[in-house]
Amino acid sequence: MVAALLIRLIRPLLVWIVPCFFFLWANGSSIVYAENEGERLESPGSLPEQTSLLVPASVKLSPQERVALHFVEQGRTAYGREHFARARIFFERAIEVAPLQPYGYYFLGRMTFAQGDANQALAFLLKAELLLTQDNLDWLGETTCLQGAIHEDAGDYTVARLRYQRCLEYSPYNLRALSALARLPEDDAG
Repeated sequence: MVAALLIRLIRPLLVWIVPCFFFLWANGSSIVYAENEGERLESPGSLPEQTSLLVPASVKLSPQERVALHFVEQGRTAYGREHFARARIFFERAIEVAPLQPYGYYFLGRMTFAQGDANQALAFLLKAELLLTQDNLDWLGETTCLQGAIHEDAGDYTVARLRYQRCLEYSPYNLRALSALARLPEDDAG
């Protein structure tokens, strides 16, 4: 009876502590070093309450979501420095920590498309689109715009046009979608 009571009291803590423990155990250290000698990236344990420009300040994040956003930010930094393998590791870690957060999927899709794998990029972007909420219209617009670019690159102008139009439903002033619709050939059926 006492054991059942203790489990009942401790269970809410375990839901948070166990994933963090396994995360730290699996990664060996809470400090991540960049590829450049001596450059140290911030450890997940020292994250401020609001860690990212990806999410509005009004959104409250769980500890796992904050860690995942930190990994996304590190992945964006690595991607910007053209350290693609490192960026992929960070984006994949973000997904492992918070699989229902869309940003890791979005950036994996973006990076995968840049590396030439359109099908896998579309799969990542579709997952991101499904996880994004209506509160995040700018990111929905970015995601559908990138899908349009992938279809345009593949020569599938009909689907590209639909994706760009969808982007403008979410983000009416998206210049990439507007310019893409202006340059795409007209539909033959129309």
